[in-house]
Amino acid sequence: MANVEFEIPDHKEEIRKFACLENLSKHQGNAVTILGKMKARKSETSITIWDGSGDVTLTANAAEFFEFLMEDNYLVAEGYVKSDNEIEVREVSELEDANDETLKLRAQTALMMDKWSGVVYAQ
Repeated sequence: MANVEFEIPDHKEEIRKFACLENLSKHQGNAVTILGKMKARKSETSITIWDGSGDVTLTANAAEFFEFLMEDNYLVAEGYVKSDNEIEVREVSELEDANDETLKLRAQTALMMDKWSGVVYAQ
């Protein structure tokens, strides 16, 4: 029987912390997960989202990441923090059941998980 190995994307090999605008600077260079609502398309490879606490820029190396998204779509993105308000994405998925209140709650949860990471993440 042959051994089958799957290549795991680099952003999935490490813990992806919950992020929001208020804690992005703390996670500079690290993998994160963010929930947001698309506000505007800046270019084919860059969009602005509102994450419940402020505006975050998502960038990608290919237009395919964002081509299916329209304004006011809710999404979850995984990627690496590049600056205080920018994430370079590796994966984006559209959400059906999110709303603005969900985003606000998620942002508060992200901040709480940072503050109490030893307890919440059970490290």
